[in-house]
Amino acid sequence: MSAGAVQNGAGPGPGPGPGPGPGLGSGTGSGIAPEAGACAGAGAAVCAATGIDRGTSPLPGLEPGTLPDGVRLVLVRHGETDWNMARRIQGQLDEPLNDTGRQQARAAAARFAPDMVDAILCSDLGRAAQTAAPLGEATGVTVQPQAVWRERHFGRFQGWRYAEIAEQAPAVFARIEARDPDLDLDGGESLLQVRARIDAALQALVARYRGQRVVVVSHGGVLDAVYRLVTGKPVSEPRDFPIHNACICRLHWVDGQWHIDRWADIDHLLDSQDEIDPRSRPAALLGRVG
Repeated sequence: MSAGAVQNGAGPGPGPGPGPGPGLGSGTGSGIAPEAGACAGAGAAVCAATGIDRGTSPLPGLEPGTLPDGVRLVLVRHGETDWNMARRIQGQLDEPLNDTGRQQARAAAARFAPDMVDAILCSDLGRAAQTAAPLGEATGVTVQPQAVWRERHFGRFQGWRYAEIAEQAPAVFARIEARDPDLDLDGGESLLQVRARIDAALQALVARYRGQRVVVVSHGGVLDAVYRLVTGKPVSEPRDFPIHNACICRLHWVDGQWHIDRWADIDHLLDSQDEIDPRSRPAALLGRVG
């Protein structure tokens, strides 16, 4: 299948990578318009109970039975942490959300309502679980933590700031900047290993959830791997697509291929009354660390 357009979340953005990877689909624009507000009907009780402001339209395309032989997947990156703001590598260390991150998580949850999803999976790291919790409340679906959706393990450099690596381990820093696909960061994971882990996770998700709508709350490195798997963009090429804190990415799988409907949707963060637009915060400059 030839590569289609990837619809990005906030204004024009970079297109997809150079064609589909083996056994995976290309991105494709959805052409689906947003629906009306989600606080009516069954969603009203959830709005009142959780304090979630549903001023933003719910996610489209998640009506029951719309893809009986496929899978609809919604990826959500966790909200902001203090380490994101400090440009410090979290990897698989367990840094919690900060106040802004918790607001972002509530704003993301406002895009969901009861009967919109069938399963919610999340990384078992705290920042992902904290982001997934209000989403579970909004939908009434139990959140299932799974280690396979964890961030990349950064080896001995977990907890370091990039500036510290550049100063104390310049050779390693150069390989990070070059996106060396085999660099395992002294006991961590290489980019190729992360790609293989997430490829296997996606295959298992399709096998388990055929005909269903699934949310996965995870990390920047995981979303990066998914985008590259779907578009065929090599892990060694620079990231030229956004992965903001608490962004939402919609994909679907059908006939053996993944397709991107919309990437890095942050409408819920732009519409919020709070100052939680991730594009204007220092965390946005740290695209490599989730």
